[in-house]
Amino acid sequence: MTYGDIQKWRKEIMKEPIKQVFEETVRTGIGQRGEFRFLLNDGSVRFIESQGSVIKDDKGKVVKVLVVSRDVTERRRAEEELRRSEKRFRALIENSSDAIALLSPAGLVLYAGPSTERILGHANEDFVGSKVFELIHPEDRERTISLLNGLAQNPGHAVRIECRVRHKDGSWRVIEAIANNQLADPAVAGVIITGRDITKRNADEEELLASQERYRELFENANDMLYTHDKEGRLTSVNQTGERLLQRSRVELL
Repeated sequence: MTYGDIQKWRKEIMKEPIKQVFEETVRTGIGQRGEFRFLLNDGSVRFIESQGSVIKDDKGKVVKVLVVSRDVTERRRAEEELRRSEKRFRALIENSSDAIALLSPAGLVLYAGPSTERILGHANEDFVGSKVFELIHPEDRERTISLLNGLAQNPGHAVRIECRVRHKDGSWRVIEAIANNQLADPAVAGVIITGRDITKRNADEEELLASQERYRELFENANDMLYTHDKEGRLTSVNQTGERLLQRSRVELL
């Protein structure tokens, strides 16, 4: 197939939909609307939106077809870019390790990302439409509501929230979240919540604190003198037994 054949084939393919709409307009006498691609001499393609209407003679026979057309190429490109942009953002949201949700001013869940189910166990179809406040631990609820109510008065602002949220299995998960007020944006019209489960991190921190406390108790109440010093030999810590044996206060020794 030569280049000329290819060009002819492309033109014929593009002509066919236009021909079909034209014939339908003549056959029915009803104006038709269509959108077609037109191949220009330079090889570029333009999208043309056309609206056809019929002109009849005194006997009601269609004698002419009036077609009004406009170039909608830029609009189509903008729509395509918007679709690509939406697809990118959806991919980011759906593959995020953090839970992402959209709340109404009353705390109603308008949208929940896939990670929300992984973190809290609630299927999206069950979670959307529910009131998120009902899942917050009673001891944390009033403080959380107060933070969100304050946020609602400040468009474009964000606050950090840490609260316990009930998992579907009945357990409590500690959630660290950032709430962003986008109520004034008509495209969002809600509060965006991005949260992560920090239950294990908090448990590890509590265990570390408990371990440090146990070490302090052992250090302070040991029967032997215990102390630490830096590389210059200066004391950096000493226990009660050391104070007693050296007959000097800790402040003097350190």
